[in-house]
Amino acid sequence: MKKPLRKIAFVLIVFGLIGGSIYASGILVKPNFLTTKSLDEVPVYDILSFQAQREQEILAEVRLEQYSFSDPYVIIDPYEMNPLSALVAFEVDSAAEYVITVLANHAYAQLTTRVFYDPGIVALPIIGLFPDTVNTVLIDNGQSIITLSIETEPLPLDFQKIDVIESKPEQMQEGFTLFVACFDHSYTALVDQDGAIRAYFSNTDMAHGTSVISLPNGHLLGTGDELKQVPYNMTSLWEFDWLGRVYQEIELPNGAHHDLSLLPDGKVLVVSNHERMFETGTREDVALIVDLQTGDILTTYDFRTILDETRAPFNNFHPNILNALNIDWMHMNGAVYDPQNDWLIVSSPIQSQVVAIDAKTKEIQWILGPHEGYEGSSAFLKSYLLTPIGEDFQWQWA
Repeated sequence: MKKPLRKIAFVLIVFGLIGGSIYASGILVKPNFLTTKSLDEVPVYDILSFQAQREQEILAEVRLEQYSFSDPYVIIDPYEMNPLSALVAFEVDSAAEYVITVLANHAYAQLTTRVFYDPGIVALPIIGLFPDTVNTVLIDNGQSIITLSIETEPLPLDFQKIDVIESKPEQMQEGFTLFVACFDHSYTALVDQDGAIRAYFSNTDMAHGTSVISLPNGHLLGTGDELKQVPYNMTSLWEFDWLGRVYQEIELPNGAHHDLSLLPDGKVLVVSNHERMFETGTREDVALIVDLQTGDILTTYDFRTILDETRAPFNNFHPNILNALNIDWMHMNGAVYDPQNDWLIVSSPIQSQVVAIDAKTKEIQWILGPHEGYEGSSAFLKSYLLTPIGEDFQWQWA
């Protein structure tokens, strides 16, 4: 009886050793020829190509069905980006200006836009529809008016809640309010005077965590939808409109976060990182000037070479800062240009600093912040600290 037990034990030990060797080798999980030969390449998604193809499909449909002004082709959310938008398309023989009005329960919430088109296919953007509503839209071509009923879906179940405590539209500045989502678990949205959502981007990876700015041509500029580092460092800028149509994509190997601002010459100031942020071991400490026409990075302001990245910020030793893969020693969260003095002014909540530098020479002009913590390697910054006037004064500690 003992011999069979010994044999069984021996077999179990052998199989255990073989299994352990296989597991330790990683062959079960590591890619190899046998496991990858049947796999296809990862598809490359290009938003510009996808949307161009979508536009060709729309044009082909309009030509095929011969849609007219009196009987147009209506497509809700044509780019699958803003469910509270639509495209009204048809073909005409003469040029005209079209006045588009989305009716509301009072004049302040009513939205009117004007678009001019030459003869050919007309594609009118309908922006500002109400959610979960049969919207009434009027389109006037100067000779006749058509009335369209456009029904929209309810807002997503996870949409952020907006509570209106009081609204006085007659005292408000004309226009709607843009709310930019901080993270990708909420939506960047346009809100009217009554607190109603009138547009939002269903792609929560885009245009979040960073400013969205208006361009002179009426388009918007914000971040794209591909992450460089979680949760808000993005690898590109998109120029887009409220239909969600993307006109250009500017690749930024440095990434973009927190803030964009338009410069007087049409270029854009971007809060960013070092291009090799994982090699430098730091993050969120660079500002860029980017040419929107070419996508080129024209100027880089690396604040590791301007300030002192080794300075220990006063009372700010959070584990997420001290133990990150790349140290967030500065956390630049805003950058603006002062054209009068040709200064770049940036903010650092971790260092409790607002810093002005010469836009050309990159030399420090002044530092606004508490005077503690400027010993040792940071001593050279002392002479730039601003001195408050009077005693009734409190420093910012962020």
